[in-house]
Amino acid sequence: MGATTLTIQNFVETTPYQSGGWTDGKFEILVTDIETDEISVEKFKYCALVFDEPSKYGINDGRISKLEIRHMPTNEVIVNYDRNDWDVDRPFEDFLYLTAYRHVLSKYDTVDRYDEIQKAFQDTLILAKGYKMQGHQVDSDDYEIIKQLYARFENIGSNAELKGFDGAIRIILQKDITCFLKDFRDNLEEKFDTK
Repeated sequence: MGATTLTIQNFVETTPYQSGGWTDGKFEILVTDIETDEISVEKFKYCALVFDEPSKYGINDGRISKLEIRHMPTNEVIVNYDRNDWDVDRPFEDFLYLTAYRHVLSKYDTVDRYDEIQKAFQDTLILAKGYKMQGHQVDSDDYEIIKQLYARFENIGSNAELKGFDGAIRIILQKDITCFLKDFRDNLEEKFDTK
């Protein structure tokens, strides 16, 4: 997908959410090509099991215990989560699917973890800088990626709209990026700590 804006429209909850139960619905994503002004409409439907409280079985330890999202009219399953098990890999490679996934999460759960992610970035960069000051070589590809992602993350801010590359980074900067940062810190400590 080239330079586009994505707009959620016509969200309909066909089975209204009730405490600790199933809900389903449908929505559309209006895709506008920035360069050509061409517009297309992508349709999705979803089904989710949502609880009142977060759980270790939920997506990102949240309230959604089961989730399926389908891209219509092909009926392709783009998300299939069942209590800590991803039957279909999370759709991080396709921005349209990312947007659909995030939209459903935003309806039923908290997906913004800006402060937590910001702290994970800061802890990682401070640790790396400390090792560098001790004369250790930490300029790996991962370190460069982390610096670039953090700069981008800081520019986005906590209330960024889901548009273009900013939106993609906002979604990627969820649980997976904090795990990536933790792994990077653990590797540094294992490599350089002399305790």
